[in-house]
Amino acid sequence: MWYESPRTVRKVVAGIAVTGCMILLLGMWRNRALLIGLGFVVLCGGSIFNLLFYRCPYCERHLGRSNGEYCPYCGSKME
Repeated sequence: MWYESPRTVRKVVAGIAVTGCMILLLGMWRNRALLIGLGFVVLCGGSIFNLLFYRCPYCERHLGRSNGEYCPYCGSKME
């Protein structure tokens, strides 16, 4: 599945984070509490998505901040 690739998950999380920041900044610029709240919700959703899907496809442990070629836990090579 698409979420088995850690690189793809990192790209999706980055896209969610950028979108959340843009919504948040737009809300701050327009002084709209609804947009500010929506921006925070999107950012929190990106964090939850990261926790759920940024895992090694072999040992299924969360990769944390690692973005190397190998899993820091089992040593398997990432795609």
